[in-house]
Amino acid sequence: MRFHSPIAIIDASPTEARIFSKRIASLIDLQEHDGKVSKFKDGETKIVIDQSVRGHDAYLFQAYMPQIGERLYELQNMTSACRTGGQAAKVTAVMPYCFGQRGERPTRARESVPAAVVARTLYSVGIRKVLTTGLHTDAIQTIFDVVGDDGIKVEHLEFQPLAANYSLRVAKERGYSHLAFGSPDSGGTKRARNLRKVVMSKRGDLELTSSIATADKYRADDDVVEVEELAGDVAGKPVILYDDIGDTLGTIKGAVELYAKHGAGPIHVVLIHPVLGDGYERNLESIVNNHCVAEVVFGNTLPLKPLARSLDKVKIVPLEPFFAQAIRRLNKDESISELHDYDQIMGIYREYSTNVNIEKDKKELILG
Repeated sequence: MRFHSPIAIIDASPTEARIFSKRIASLIDLQEHDGKVSKFKDGETKIVIDQSVRGHDAYLFQAYMPQIGERLYELQNMTSACRTGGQAAKVTAVMPYCFGQRGERPTRARESVPAAVVARTLYSVGIRKVLTTGLHTDAIQTIFDVVGDDGIKVEHLEFQPLAANYSLRVAKERGYSHLAFGSPDSGGTKRARNLRKVVMSKRGDLELTSSIATADKYRADDDVVEVEELAGDVAGKPVILYDDIGDTLGTIKGAVELYAKHGAGPIHVVLIHPVLGDGYERNLESIVNNHCVAEVVFGNTLPLKPLARSLDKVKIVPLEPFFAQAIRRLNKDESISELHDYDQIMGIYREYSTNVNIEKDKKELILG
C-alpha cells in the first residue's frame, strides 16, 4: 500500500489500552513506533520515541483513562517529541474518546468549559487535527474549529452506522418485526431518532416497523440521577436503548428499570464509550441481571474493565477497522466523507471479518 508520507503510529496510552493502536497498525500493515512513557524520580513525565519520525505523518493515540489530566499531559509531551524533537511532517491526535467532551458549555456560574481547555491545550503544542468518534455534542467540533488562528480540524467518525447494523442484525436474527429506539433522557432523543432513521432506510426487505421512546431524568447531583417518566409506548416491544457515554451507568440502570416497568423487552443497551467510572460495578450488574435485558454493547474506545469483561451479556463493537481506514485516507489527503456512508462502512467491516491475520476479541460482534 502506498502512502503520501510514511505513517508513524505512536501510543502514549497506558499499556492495557495499547492493543487498540496495535491492531490498527496491523490493519494498515505497519509496525508501531515505540513511544516510551516513563517518570523521573520527582514524578515529571518523560517521553522518548525510539524510531525516527522525521518527515512522517504521525498519529498519536491517547486513551481517556485515569488520571485524565496526566493522560492529556502525556499527549502534549508526545506531540513535543514528534514535532520539536522528531521533526514529524504532520501530527494528528487520535482520541477515540475525545477529552473534555462532557463540558462543552457552562451550566452554572463560575464553571469551567473543559472542551475549550482541551482545545486550547492541544492547539498550543501544535495539534491541528483530531481523529475521534462518538462526540457528546456537535458543539465540540465548533469549539475545536475556532481555537487559535486556524483551529483544529475534528475528523469525527459517526458510531451511528455501526449501531444501525447491530440493530438490523438482532432484528433479523431474533425475528423482531418492530424496534423501539429508546433514549435514557430527553437530551439523547435526537441520537435515538437519527439511529432509527438509518435503520429504517437500510432495512431492505426486512419487514420492520419502528417507534421512539424517551425517558425523563432528574439529575440531583453530577453523578446522582433519578429516571422518572417515559414518553412513548414500549409495551411488548424490543428496545434499542442508545446512548453515548457509559460512566457510572446510573442513568442507564434507571432507564432500563423504567422501560421494563412499562413492559418493554427484550432490551438491547448500546453505548459508545465504556468509561465505567467509580461505582459502575453495581449498576452494570443490576442491568445485566434484569431479565428484560438481552445484551449490553459498548464501542471499544476504551478497554473494558474486568467486571464488564467477565459478564456474558456484555459485547463490544470493534472500532479499529473504522479508524484504520480513516488514517489511510487522511494520510493520502483523501476525503473521509465516504466514511459517513453506511454501505461503505459495512464494506470495511465485511473485509475485516474475513481477515484471518487479525486476532479478534472474543467479545467482538460481527458487523457488515
